[in-house]
Amino acid sequence: MEKLAEFDLLKHVNKPSFSLSGGNKRKLSVAIAMIGDPPIVILDEPSTGTIKVILNYHISLNIMKMHFYHLNF
Repeated sequence: MEKLAEFDLLKHVNKPSFSLSGGNKRKLSVAIAMIGDPPIVILDEPSTGTIKVILNYHISLNIMKMHFYHLNF
């Protein structure tokens, strides 16, 4: 649920993924990729089909969080 909140997807929590818009599907796939705080995530055109400013903010914020976490542990 934490990743859904970080990517502003909580309002879609009870919807099947196939019913989401293209942008929300992209946000969901990035949120899934971030589960488990991987040391690296490779994103291929992450802003395609999305509201770029919002997604880029969320991606940048999560990458900074992951970087900070790995530097301090």
